[in-house]
Amino acid sequence: MLEFSPESSWLAKSQVDRLTQVLREIVGPIAPALLQASLADCTSLLQLLSKLEQQIPEATRNKFHQQTLWLVERAIDDPAFIKTCEEILERYVDRVAGMLVLTILQQQPTISKYDFVELLATSPDSAQKDRFRQTMMNQHHSKTIAG
Repeated sequence: MLEFSPESSWLAKSQVDRLTQVLREIVGPIAPALLQASLADCTSLLQLLSKLEQQIPEATRNKFHQQTLWLVERAIDDPAFIKTCEEILERYVDRVAGMLVLTILQQQPTISKYDFVELLATSPDSAQKDRFRQTMMNQHHSKTIAG
């Protein structure tokens, strides 16, 4: 697994995990090494994504872009996404879903879609947390592929 260094402390572990997963699907087992090498000169997620995109085969760049887009897209800019999150979250936490959504958006209005889902996945039951996260990822990917 990718080791954190002081230079990459701006990148959250969940972001590292997601990028590694996406890269593994595209470039295979060299994904962690590619990510580590790309982190060296980057100081932001956008810069890192751009650098990684340049290093992967051209035929797979669109797939990479589609699968990493929600790491940088702001949740608040997509009301349909927010509504979908709330509806799916209600399956797991019932009545407090709306309150959780509103609280996160008020406290962090520039939060990315990815981080928004990660914060919403706060159920004490880790299986429910994982199911919610996976459902949201599947929802997002099916919409980006179709749209």
